[in-house]
Amino acid sequence: MGARLNAARLAPYAAPLVLLLVATPAGAQSDPEKGSGDPAWTPTVEVRGDGGLDARKLESLVALELGKDAARVSRVAIEVRGRSAAITLVVGTGKRTATVALAETEPERGVALFVGELARGPAPAPIVAPSPSPSPTPAPVVAPSPSPRWELSLLGALGARAMTTRGALLVTPQLEVGARAGGFRIGATARYGYTSADDALGRVDAHLFTGGLAVTDTLVARGPFTIGTGPRLELGAVAGSGDGANGTSRSAFTIAGAWAVELRVKLGPVGVLVAGEAGVSRGLVLLADDRDVLHVSGPFVGGSLGVLF
Repeated sequence: MGARLNAARLAPYAAPLVLLLVATPAGAQSDPEKGSGDPAWTPTVEVRGDGGLDARKLESLVALELGKDAARVSRVAIEVRGRSAAITLVVGTGKRTATVALAETEPERGVALFVGELARGPAPAPIVAPSPSPSPTPAPVVAPSPSPRWELSLLGALGARAMTTRGALLVTPQLEVGARAGGFRIGATARYGYTSADDALGRVDAHLFTGGLAVTDTLVARGPFTIGTGPRLELGAVAGSGDGANGTSRSAFTIAGAWAVELRVKLGPVGVLVAGEAGVSRGLVLLADDRDVLHVSGPFVGGSLGVLF
């Protein structure tokens, strides 16, 4: 927006301007053949619109008002808009614009004074478009990992346990029912075990019944192959009997703890499982005339083959 100045406020400058106008020779008028770098150059004043301004008189007054500053002004354009005038000055390589109200008497003097003030005033600061503030980089959206979905797990296996003391071997079918999510499985177990031994006085049989908890987590998974491991805990009872002379029956509480390693191979909807285990149990020792016949107690190792659904 240009500045707006009322010509009436420039009245104090009227008397000096009259003296300057009388003292200036006619040769001071603008010469269209001279460039803006010539000290004697005066710009041509272009007047547009119908406001009662005398163009020749205005040009003379503008030349007087500019004085030595005329060499810097290459163009003066005045557009009359009713009782005001829009002034455009080309000073050097810049353009300056303003609007002034026209006085009722001798409006040319007020306009000329205003042109001089506009030419001598400081060059307007260039308008620099504000650089857009950088938009903040949005934080990466990390999608929450989906919670593992729990599924029913069913395992049936046939295995064997070998007691490392006295060499008792138990055949142990087992069942595990539980749930799995991802590579983790937990389930309740039920196991039956049977073993027997022959003695000079007859035969000794032992039956094992336990229930417990099995926990398995995945160590390695490659394609259809998975290796898992975890603890096993069992509680139950073992019963032994002899069928020889003076044969008797005995039973005892049993507890066993073991650590198992599994290899699972996925075949469609089911998996084939091979497992090994090692642990220790407290159970029953069967004697015949103070001779050890059968140990269902102590350290053991075992293995099983099963199907996991």
